Formats: sequence, structure tokens, C-alpha cells
Amino acid sequence: MKERYMETPPQVAIRRHIEAALDWEWREIASTLYVWTDRLNDRFFGREMPDAVLSFERLDHRILAGYTLRRNGQGLLYEIAFNTHHLERPLWETLETLMHEYVHLWQQNYGEHPVERNYHNAEFVQRCEAIGLHPAIGTGVHLKPADGAFAEFLRAYGVPEPEAVEGVKLNPKGKPLDWWADPRERCKGRSTMAKWTCGCQNVRVGTKEFHAQCLRCGNVFRRANGAEEAQPGQGHDLPTLDSGWSQGLLDLPPGDHAANAAGSVPGVCTESPSEVADPTDPPPHSLIPDSRSLTPSP
Repeated sequence: MKERYMETPPQVAIRRHIEAALDWEWREIASTLYVWTDRLNDRFFGREMPDAVLSFERLDHRILAGYTLRRNGQGLLYEIAFNTHHLERPLWETLETLMHEYVHLWQQNYGEHPVERNYHNAEFVQRCEAIGLHPAIGTGVHLKPADGAFAEFLRAYGVPEPEAVEGVKLNPKGKPLDWWADPRERCKGRSTMAKWTCGCQNVRVGTKEFHAQCLRCGNVFRRANGAEEAQPGQGHDLPTLDSGWSQGLLDLPPGDHAANAAGSVPGVCTESPSEVADPTDPPPHSLIPDSRSLTPSP
């Protein structure tokens, strides 16, 4: 049998395929971003970067984009995944995101300190700062608009520049946000699971019926819709907690945040708070496919 694709790397073949996919809704943005990967590679990485494969998926609403540290579901390396929820952002913001993921690509292939989990280390931040991006160590959120060589590069191509931002933006809990985020906005989840309560803790369940008894207060769990409540005197003296458990989704309980953060799973590198993700937080900058099963329940 004749061998196929012996000379064309799969990343290049995929790019050619999507650029010719006239009926694909993401073809235009995908083609545009592929052109920018060439420009970034030429200008900032001496054409030494491997060809990236761009994917476009409907991810958690708090996710902008992400770089896959390992091979993706099709066995491919060098994947940068964009969330289709956020493809209408201004081009400047989107290109900051693309460059951010490109620095991940550089670090994992040429850096001295590649990461194994969700963390933006000193090497990553230093390389970004040298280019003109300003991510925070740890979470990777962009604290202020790009400047320096990267900003000059975008201006040379006529990319509309954002308005000046004064200071670091914080959410209501005091956590730093990306400079383009609106601290007043609260991102709502899309959970269709029902909340059940025993009086001292809550769980979310994806089935119509749920039969369980709390080992902490002794109450039977009831739908938390106001129609049914725990019996008086049973567990009401205990504070109500979210148990971190839900049917069909796995939530890591609070405690050792360094170990429990979604990105600490091998193969994950995300820009997210150092704590377990809060469903009311605005979107972190990126998520990697391996961590999708750790979506927190609101």
C-alpha cells in the first residue's frame, strides 16, 4: 500500500484543509490567525518554531484559548485551541492571546524550564516581557496592554490600538484580571444540574431523582427550590457549604490549592487563578483540553 502524507506534516495539511473549507464557519478567523502565526514566527522566533495547529471549540465560558502541553485527541502536537465563545474580541486582544500561547509553544520546545502543570513560571513571564506582553507570574493574566516590540509590530500592520488602562484591574475578590476584562461583569455558568440541600451542604445532580442522606447532619437531601426544606432542628445549626461534589462533573475540594487547581493536572497549562476556579470569575486567559473534566459547579 502506498504511504500517505510522507512529506507534509499533519499540522500543515490541517492548515491547508481549513483554508479551503469554504463551508466552515470559522474559516475566516482561522485563516487570519494562521497568517499571524507566520508573522509571529518570523519576527520574534527566527522562523524556528514548529508549525502550530489551531483548533476552534466551544469551551467553558471562562476560557479564552489554550496551549496543549501533550498530544491532543488526534495525537497531534503544538495545538492552540480557541474558544468560539470569544472570537469576536478586538484583534489586538486576540493577537495578545495568540502570542501568549506561542510563548507556551516556544517554552515547551526550546525553554530551559518547561512546565508540567498549570503555571506560568519566571521563564515564561520573562520571555513575554521581552516581547512586550505583561502576564502575571502564576495565573498568566495580562496586567496591562502590550507595549514595546510587540505593540510596534501590531501598529506596523495597522491593528487598532486599545485605550490606555490605568493600574491593574481587580475582580470583587481582589484577584488581578486581564486588562481588557470588565470587573463589573459576572460570567454566568451554563449548568443544567439541579441543586439539592440537606441543610448543611449543597450538591448538584444531573438526574431527576436523587436519594441520599447526609452523613454530617443526618438529613435527607431535598431539592433546593424552596418547595421542600430540611426538617427544623436537623442540621440548621451547621453552616451551609458547597460540597464540591456533583453528578457527572468532578470538583476538587478546597484545601491544597497548588495540588487542586485544575491546571495542576499533567498536560495542562492554563491562565487561571491560583485557587480552584470560581464560576463567577471572568474568563481566564486559557485552558488546555486535559482539564475540561474539572469544570467547577456553580
